This record gives sequence, structure tokens and C-alpha cells, in this order.
Amino acid sequence: MSIFKRYLFHFTLIGIVTILCLAIVIYLTELKNTNVKVLVTGAVMTIIFSLLMTISFTELLAKNYEIIANFTNDIEKENILNNLDSFAIKKTNRKNRVVTNNSIIYTYNSRYSKWLTNPIRVEIFDNYIKIILPKAYINGISKILPHKSK
Repeated sequence: MSIFKRYLFHFTLIGIVTILCLAIVIYLTELKNTNVKVLVTGAVMTIIFSLLMTISFTELLAKNYEIIANFTNDIEKENILNNLDSFAIKKTNRKNRVVTNNSIIYTYNSRYSKWLTNPIRVEIFDNYIKIILPKAYINGISKILPHKSK
């Protein structure tokens, strides 16, 4: 499922829960003569809220971005990987780490957060490291790495 669809589901669910809470309050407070226009307006506002929040989160924060960090020796490589590890775990709170021969993937521990967000991927090559991360973290990662962005 694309990141757009995941965020659309997420924000639509928030709107639906809000509308249900409003309906329950109306029912419990015995405001049964409440105009149907209020609920219809709430439903339309939920759709608008969901679309606007989905578009803004997808385009401004969640879209993947690539950063290349070059290195010339193993010491530089280890420093870059240590900085990335610290950044991913401490700054982005992605404590779940999957390590393979040529890559490291950082995700959230929560199943819902893991499903909703894109992981931080670190791909290790012979003389550079490619970091693929959500756009929201570009400034933070730029401060700790020498990079060339794509």
C-alpha cells in the first residue's frame, strides 16, 4: 500500500472517530432534534481534513529522500554508520533495527507506526553509503553527515 493511501486511511479514521463521538454525544444528551446538516457538514469536513492532512504529510514529511555519504576508509565508514545508528535510534525513535550484509533498516517497534511510516534504509556500498529516509529527517541527518543529495 502506498504511503498516500496509508495516511489517507489514518486521517480518515481520525475523522470517523470524531464524527462517531459527536453522534454519541448528540444521542446521550438527547439532542435528537439536531439538524441533519450538522452531521453532513461534519462528514464533509472529515473528508476535507483527511485529504488535506494526507497531502501535506505525504508531500512535506513522509516522502522518501536519498542522501549519499562518501567514505575513503573503514574508519570513516564506521563513524558514518555509528552516527546514523545514533540518529535513527535517539532522534527518530526507531528502535527496531534489521541488519543484513549490505543494509540496515530502522523501523518503529509499534506495529501501527511501522505500517504507517516508511523505514529508514541504509545501504552500504564499496565507497559510499546511501541513506533513504523520510523527508522530515533531512535537516537532522544533514547536520551529522557529509553528503551529496540526489
